[in-house]
Amino acid sequence: MKRRRPIMTARSLAIVIAVVAIIAPSLVLSYFAFQSTHDIHSRMDQLMADGRHSEAGDIDRSLQETVRAVEDAILDDIVAIPPEQLPEGLSALKANRAIIRELFLLDRNFQPIFPRPLASALSNTLTAAEEAGPRLEPAMLLLRKAASVEFAQNSPADAIPIYREFVSQARWPRDQAEAALAVAGCLYKLGQFREATEQYDRALKDYHLLVLEPTMSLLAAYQAALSLEKAGDAAAAAERYVAIYEDMVDGRTADPDEHRVAFFKNRIDEALQRLVKDSVMSSDLKERSARVRSRDRFLADLRTWLIVKIKADVPNAVGKRHFVHLFGDSPGPEPHVVAYTLLTRRGEKDWNTLVGFAFNLDALLKQVIDAKLAEISMRRSGLYVIALEDLDQQRLLGEELPERTVTRLRLADPFPFWQIAVTERSSEYAEYYGKQLTWFYASMNLVLIGVILAGVAVVIRDISRQERLAQLQRDFVSSVSHELKTPLALIRMFGEMLSLGRVRSPEKQQEYYQIITRESERLTHLINNVLDFSRIDAGAKQYTFHMADLTEVVRSTTEAYALTLRRQGFEVVLHLDRLPEMWIDSDAISQSLLNLLNNAAKYSRERKSIIVALRREGGHAELSVTDQGIGIDEAEIPRIFEKFHRADDPLVRETQGTGLGLSIIRHVTEAHGGQVTAKSKKGEGSTFTLILPIRTEPEEAAGAKSTR
Repeated sequence: MKRRRPIMTARSLAIVIAVVAIIAPSLVLSYFAFQSTHDIHSRMDQLMADGRHSEAGDIDRSLQETVRAVEDAILDDIVAIPPEQLPEGLSALKANRAIIRELFLLDRNFQPIFPRPLASALSNTLTAAEEAGPRLEPAMLLLRKAASVEFAQNSPADAIPIYREFVSQARWPRDQAEAALAVAGCLYKLGQFREATEQYDRALKDYHLLVLEPTMSLLAAYQAALSLEKAGDAAAAAERYVAIYEDMVDGRTADPDEHRVAFFKNRIDEALQRLVKDSVMSSDLKERSARVRSRDRFLADLRTWLIVKIKADVPNAVGKRHFVHLFGDSPGPEPHVVAYTLLTRRGEKDWNTLVGFAFNLDALLKQVIDAKLAEISMRRSGLYVIALEDLDQQRLLGEELPERTVTRLRLADPFPFWQIAVTERSSEYAEYYGKQLTWFYASMNLVLIGVILAGVAVVIRDISRQERLAQLQRDFVSSVSHELKTPLALIRMFGEMLSLGRVRSPEKQQEYYQIITRESERLTHLINNVLDFSRIDAGAKQYTFHMADLTEVVRSTTEAYALTLRRQGFEVVLHLDRLPEMWIDSDAISQSLLNLLNNAAKYSRERKSIIVALRREGGHAELSVTDQGIGIDEAEIPRIFEKFHRADDPLVRETQGTGLGLSIIRHVTEAHGGQVTAKSKKGEGSTFTLILPIRTEPEEAAGAKSTR
């Protein structure tokens, strides 16, 4: 009856039992433990987050109250200014309050009262000039003659005395100023830049050009600065450019032609950028330039879009006794916050004046909000780390935030472009408790799972090893059986033929005797290998060491086996150095050499050449056997000395063998205190080398007399 194969192997059964009875329940328990830990941790995180959010809300309200108090103080200062001194008082207030970027005052028609235009002074002076009388015709002829000489004849040097004569004869200040500027222009053309600057300065001083003609004043001031720059005095030129810019901003409504003002502003911008690139402007001058540009932008905003927004928002401010805010993005690169309120004269019900200011946000941060944040942090006993950020989480004020969970709250109006960031200064207790709880459950579960998996792995590994060893033993029994069967069959067959007298030829009888002898030697060799392996595996292998000539042992063993090899067509070559007598087990060495020769013969195909070499290398003897057989895969070399191991190469599998020879050789070599190495290349052959220490005294090998 055919034996049925088991449904599953012992290893598969162990895996199934481990998964069903141990691993699966452990994983379920681990899941619930981790889930419980996660829930506790989440509740703690939520409590801490609620605390941070509450703290951020309190800080926001506190900052709003602080800003409101500052605004109320500014409003009290504005109300205290007498109406007739309002422009001067507002200018002084702006100078004393750094958080005020610009102040403005509008009438009920939303027309600017402050900053005040210079139109009235201009009109009065012009009227006085016009009353001076008509122009003198001879003088005008001189002016035309000078212009002809300068431009038509291109002779500015000849035009200068004519212009000066015209100045002495002209009646109108404007004509005199025009001629004086023409003299300065001629000096500029002649490259006399210092003289040109002095002439422009005299014209500005003598003829009050700022009042007479704003455009002429701008031209003269700009040309004077440009002449200084040409003369090489770049620092003084930069000072003048900034001063001109300031004059233009302060008197922007004095000249009705905005295009001319824009022209000069662009030219001065180009000059300042040029001088900044050349690094000639001082830091103070750069700050002045930045301030006047900021003021210019604000005044432009006031006249273009800010008044429009205020006009639309005024109904929200009616009846309120505090500042109302406008905030958001401006046409410029920075956000704006404008505070305004409506002023009412005594005895009147309706408002008549609108006063407001734009916040200097940098000064507000440094002078007001920074101090308030420090006060809040101190009042909270330093429990939280507090910072003020923009919406891109760039820190503006406060402390550097540590690497932990941060709660951020956007500020209420009018500062929605900032946010408060709050986190615990030290969350050691909560973190410690949460971490301890998490790590406790995690560690216990990991240890449990690790122990279980390790146990399962050990069991599976042991079962796999036992199965593999059992398979190797079955293969070994099969190989040994086959190896025994072949020589026994030959010995029996030829023995029966000889015993029955069926072979009458002496030559045939001799041949059959030799076959019986060879196969018996082969059988003896196989049985010796099996017996040696059995003793080695049981730890009972004994070695008999004595002084012997290794060279003669190798020679005699090789020559004894060479006859058999040559009958199989092999060429056997010996290269033996003469070595001193050594402390060895000559029988074990001889058997190891026979194993190597037997392997070399079995695994050789067409190229039948075997080289046996013995040489001395320092304090060692190296015995090597080289063949030109099928070779060994490089990946297989580390395992070929294991018991029962045979390579998976089909060429190896088709050759009978027990897988014991190389294992025995390694044991013999190690018993002598040496080692065995293998070098091989697939398809080209192999070289096996026994490296034995040369011991010439018994005491040198005292530990090698019996190896178990």
